Amino acid sequence: MTNDLPSRYINTDNWETVKELQLADPDFTKPAQVDLIIGAGHYEDLMVGNNRPKEPNISVTYRLSVFGWLVIGRKNVQTSNSSSLQTCFVSSFEDHLQRCWEIEEVPATKHLTDEERRCEEHFNSTTRRSPEGTFIVKLPFKKEVGELGDSQQQARRRLRSLLHRLQKQPDLYRRYNEFIQEFFKLRDMEEVPENEMLLPKEKSYYLSHHCVFKDSSTTTKLRVVFDGSAKTTRGISLNDRLMVGPKIQKVLFSILIRFRMYPVALSADIAKMYRQVQLDAEDKDYHRLLWKEPNSTDIKTLRMTRVTYGIASSAFHSVRPLCVKWNPNPDHFSFIAKLDEKTPSTKRETLSEVTRLFDHLGWLSPTTIQFKSFVQLFWMDGLGWDEALSKGLQQQYSRFRVQLRELENIRLPRKVVSISPATSDIELHVFCDASTTAYAAVVYIRQSFDRSVHTRMLTAKTRVAPMRSLCVPPLEPCAALLGANLVGAVSSSLSDQRFPTPKVYAWTDSTVTLAWLQGFPRKWKTFVANRVAKIQNIIRSSNWNFVPTEENPADCASRGISVANLAKHSLWWNGPNWLEKSEDYWPKAESIEEHLSAVNNEVQRETLTQTTMVVTQENNSKVQLIHRISSFGKLVRIFC
Repeated sequence: MTNDLPSRYINTDNWETVKELQLADPDFTKPAQVDLIIGAGHYEDLMVGNNRPKEPNISVTYRLSVFGWLVIGRKNVQTSNSSSLQTCFVSSFEDHLQRCWEIEEVPATKHLTDEERRCEEHFNSTTRRSPEGTFIVKLPFKKEVGELGDSQQQARRRLRSLLHRLQKQPDLYRRYNEFIQEFFKLRDMEEVPENEMLLPKEKSYYLSHHCVFKDSSTTTKLRVVFDGSAKTTRGISLNDRLMVGPKIQKVLFSILIRFRMYPVALSADIAKMYRQVQLDAEDKDYHRLLWKEPNSTDIKTLRMTRVTYGIASSAFHSVRPLCVKWNPNPDHFSFIAKLDEKTPSTKRETLSEVTRLFDHLGWLSPTTIQFKSFVQLFWMDGLGWDEALSKGLQQQYSRFRVQLRELENIRLPRKVVSISPATSDIELHVFCDASTTAYAAVVYIRQSFDRSVHTRMLTAKTRVAPMRSLCVPPLEPCAALLGANLVGAVSSSLSDQRFPTPKVYAWTDSTVTLAWLQGFPRKWKTFVANRVAKIQNIIRSSNWNFVPTEENPADCASRGISVANLAKHSLWWNGPNWLEKSEDYWPKAESIEEHLSAVNNEVQRETLTQTTMVVTQENNSKVQLIHRISSFGKLVRIFC
């Protein structure tokens, strides 16, 4: 929306009145990002009284607001030849949410950037362990640090503002101080010795801090948060100078897939995770902070000795363990619908409730697809965020909410294999389907033994059909590509020495899609050709098979079924019955040749494309634009 404000540092050394006021923004003199934009119509509602002290000899006035004193007016600063361009790009949340319902996007492979590689190299070359086994790390600066600027001034101002608040709330002050004292007890913090107080500005940084509350925490409801992004007098911060590092945690999808593969599962948490990693002695002064204990007159200068949150590189230095809440005994997953007491009546309230349902692996896809379609319905109605839903939509959503409460009756076994995967044959079977409202894919794991076969549903994915009209055939390759990507992600999650390489089978009830996949992509129209090419790069054409619609479990997800039926729906949870039998019982492929003529007529690429434009009104402004622009591609971008 705007560049940093103010555009350059404002010197207030000669200002008198400002020193006597508790400002809403103690750091207003430093260029920084805008945190919040409030409509002008609310301005007077935020003001307290009408007292307006002025700064002598300067066109600056102060006014008290609910946030503290505001600085209003113009401060003349020395101009320079530099200029700045401020641009505003408005992208509505509606646009982003609409894309969720549109044609699928193929996930891009993540490659390390140059900076991420340098951060890895820095970690490998500088990290060591103490005699007790604790890791000791150095901060990964982007390059020579140079002068950070003065950060103590803003830390002191913000502490003064914080103390003003805490002194009005003694209990909060006590709890805040207890949190700080805990750092000392655990040796995660120390007071800076007197002989080390004076350091060059490029060798130290003062962290501002404040507190946040987490009512859901069972241990520490109050937490002190450190701000490594606070700007210095040079308009930069510690985080600006640090490399963030690559994402080193495995994606949640892979963790959950692997979580279901072993006979025994463990879940754990690391207490005070970041603070298990020690800072190198040379870098501790980049984690300084100021604090004044209750009933004390001295402001102490402290410094962290451990990695802490709020610093750009902390997540890289401390690997966050991920876990899924499950019932260890009897070792199954269950679902809880967190619904408001009052039924939502607006689009905003409804979306807020719908998005609380966590179903990362798509186990509840036959139910959640109905909610996605419902959201699309009132999106098509063009409802504003706070407009009331129509009576029909409210009644429909009320029925959905009743279903959500029935989710608590569903139990899903965690373990999907009977014995160690290394001692048996493992197969992955992906089923795909498309309807007029959605398309879906679901993956099953099949484990073969000498005399039996075991199958379980692993994961599923759904997409609602685009808002624009598309007939079912063009959506079928979308479903096939969704399935190919999904089974590819599962295979990658199991790609290590502890798991045998699974053989992949793909199934669809669309013979047209099978015909597309047997041909060369260049034979088809662009829409189909692009998807066929991507599918063939993941799954060989010979691995695709036909499945009757009534035996296709992906049909459950593309059309939706109620929660009551889902709980005991064997086709969804275990796949078709023949999947637990030998290949002799599997469906036989129908003849594809008879469908090729229909395919050729429907989607085969034409050798010649003609575009005709008929103009009937010569004085139309659009016609004039057509006369001025000779590029057809540019016209398409303008009008479409």
